Amino acid sequence: MKLILVRHGETEENVKKINQGHRPGKLTMLGKEQAVKLAHELKNEKIDVIYCSDLKRTKDTLQPLLQFHKRVPVRYVSEIREKGMGVFEGTERGSIRKHVKKHGHHYPTFRPIFGESFRDVKKRNLRFYKKMLTRHSSQTILWVTHEGVIINLLLYIKGWPDKHYKKLSQENAAVTMVEVNPPNPPIIHSKQ
Repeated sequence: MKLILVRHGETEENVKKINQGHRPGKLTMLGKEQAVKLAHELKNEKIDVIYCSDLKRTKDTLQPLLQFHKRVPVRYVSEIREKGMGVFEGTERGSIRKHVKKHGHHYPTFRPIFGESFRDVKKRNLRFYKKMLTRHSSQTILWVTHEGVIINLLLYIKGWPDKHYKKLSQENAAVTMVEVNPPNPPIIHSKQ
């Protein structure tokens, strides 16, 4: 399986450093330009199926690419959504970590009210990835998703502990390609 992982284009919330979580997000002019550039970058790529997070910012990022891949089935799914931040959505980036530190919570297992913990999201993402390995073992799959989802998957593939999360940071509209051919270890190609 070849898995192409794409982070959505820049949003107004990214610029303002606001926690988006499950909020829709609105692409900036740069985000829209990134989506068009991405479409041209991937226009000749053979893609068998597209899985896109069901949030607006990812759908808007995918839209220009569909002009080059009109016959490719698209599935909008919640399994590759960003982490639900619950009551922290719409707050300043870093507010969850500050809260966790102030109240002595354990970040990986801290679940905000109406939200998900880091571990909840990682389990959700990896369950979906493992389904893809079975369902699309010899195909090329595109995921249009979020930074946290991509990082969770790369941590798993590399076998790295969660503490290396920041080392795998993804720019807006970054493309990471993963070749999965068991029993060989996956090969990761990143294009930021």
